[in-house]
Amino acid sequence: MSRVFKKVLSLVGLAFVIGVTAFAAGLPPVKEANAASSDINVSVTIIGSEFATEITDPPYGSVIYDDGSINPTTSAAVAYTAASSLHVELTDPAGNVIYVDDITPSTTTGVLTIDDLPLSTYGQYTLTVDGSDLNGRPVTGDSIVFSYHVITAEDNGDGTIRVNLGLAVCRLRFQVYDRTDTTRENILIDYTTDDLTSQPNYPDYVDIEIPGFAELGNEREYIVIISAYDCSGDPDPLEEIGLPVLGIINPPDTGALHIFGMTISRVDYIVTGLLVFFAVVIFAFFLLRRKKNERR
Repeated sequence: MSRVFKKVLSLVGLAFVIGVTAFAAGLPPVKEANAASSDINVSVTIIGSEFATEITDPPYGSVIYDDGSINPTTSAAVAYTAASSLHVELTDPAGNVIYVDDITPSTTTGVLTIDDLPLSTYGQYTLTVDGSDLNGRPVTGDSIVFSYHVITAEDNGDGTIRVNLGLAVCRLRFQVYDRTDTTRENILIDYTTDDLTSQPNYPDYVDIEIPGFAELGNEREYIVIISAYDCSGDPDPLEEIGLPVLGIINPPDTGALHIFGMTISRVDYIVTGLLVFFAVVIFAFFLLRRKKNERR
């Protein structure tokens, strides 16, 4: 290596060392681990539990009965966590949003009570509560479905129909149609009760036996249209519901023979009769055989 090249290389190395030293001298001093906390800037945002809402009242799938009030309302209870805002909507049976409210709760976690949800028409309602989390981001919450009715009905299975009532109901009308009569042109039975207020279980429910229903037959399927009327005598029903009945409500007539509380079907007593017949024949044969032996 030539002497000139060595001098140039030495000068470049010296310049590099001077540059690195100058850069290091310009850096801020490193704080020791035990430096005072006031000398350290740290910003920490703590987010609580994940956003959630739960509608606890009314329960999902519940039935709220008309209490006869002019402006029926229901209360709702919503438990929420980590919420900065809540958005409430109520949808009526026709799918229309009939109630909206935006709420900024006083606490990020708690229970919200809503006292003014309007129930106007009978049917199925949907209550939804969404909101925003503590960062202000919109989050999907809880949604429930419940029903508002003045009556509901069920088949008791013993020849009667149980109708659960609201306080506004005084009379019931039962119209029976064949299940295939979708246009409701051929009514089979049309029966209206008397005033129900004297019934033993009123106003909770009544058990009704429809006159003539058992005589309709066993093979067909029926639908019972139940109409509820108030005590004012208004000819327009408060509500009408349909109750499908698979076959006749009463147990079908199978030709059974009832003896001492026991039921014997036609097949059973035919078989029983044959057994008795053969027993009698065998017994008679035994007597003849015995008499023949005595003669000997």
